[in-house]
Formats: sequence, structure tokens, C-alpha cells
Amino acid sequence: MLDRSKIFAIFVAIAIGVLIQPILVCLHVDGALGERASWMATLTPLWVWNACILFYHTRVIMMGPIPRPDSIPESDWVDPLPMKKRILSLIRFLLVVLFQLLVGLRLDNVLRLPWALVFVPLYVWELSQLAKKWSLSRMKIVTVEDLEVALGKPFSQFSQAEKDLIGSRYSVVPNTNCPE
Repeated sequence: MLDRSKIFAIFVAIAIGVLIQPILVCLHVDGALGERASWMATLTPLWVWNACILFYHTRVIMMGPIPRPDSIPESDWVDPLPMKKRILSLIRFLLVVLFQLLVGLRLDNVLRLPWALVFVPLYVWELSQLAKKWSLSRMKIVTVEDLEVALGKPFSQFSQAEKDLIGSRYSVVPNTNCPE
């Protein structure tokens, strides 16, 4: 009975954690929180969540480079989470938090900025996402047959270096009708 109660409590806590912010926003918009309710106070669950995510980002950055496992040779080791990616992820997160902060202050009439300026951090975040995906969108799709004809040998005879080079520039698919 105790274990079932714990599981039920976990699901209730998750449901409250997910739904509390939309419920508070709806109550604020409907005026149920009073005339003098502050948007910054209404967004408190969001600030708590942001603090947890910020703690995570700082911990990931503070752990430093990931050490190479003994089973992988030095020449083959590539850090799966380089510091540059970690810092860029933190910066993108801080842009979202800045946007949330500006929206809250604008809704409370603390800031008198035009809405277009309030959305600038979100525009910058979108541009960073676009830059991140740009190389992927420019990648050409080729079939295995095209590669075999172009290089004059079967795909199974390609060296690992050739496969890596091809994989960085092209998306290789079995044929043009496949789901990939």
C-alpha cells in the first residue's frame, strides 16, 4: 500500500509540476488572482524551473572535458560533449530566460519597451538554431550507387576515412525511394 501511494504521489507531483504554470496564467488572465497580481509572481514556477536548468548547465560546464576511456585509443577519441557546445547551450538557455524576464516585466508595465524589442532575445535564439541546422539543411543526398560510380569501387571497399569524409558532406541513402 505504501509503495502504491508513493507511485501515485510521484504522478500527482509531476502533473502539478507540468500544469501549475498554465493554470496560474489562466487564473491571472481571468482576474482570479486580483487586480494587483504581478506577472512576475505568477511566473514563479517558471523561475524555479529555470533555476534548476541553470544549475544543470553550470554543473555540466564545471565537470570539464570528458576523459577518454581506457578502451579507446587516443587517436580515435572525440569528446562527445565539447566545451564549446556546452557554453553555446548555456547561452541559448540564457536567451530564453532573458525573453521570459522581459515578457514578465513588460506585462507588469515595469518596462515600456515595444513588443518587437521584447522579442529580440527570442529572435537571436532562433537565429542560433538556424545557424546550428544550416549545414544539415545544405547537405546533399546521394545514393550508394552514385558513390560507387563516382569513386569507381564498391561501397564495401571504402576506407573508414573515405566514409567519414562522405558522411560529413553527404547524406547517403540506399536508394531514392527509401524512407531515409
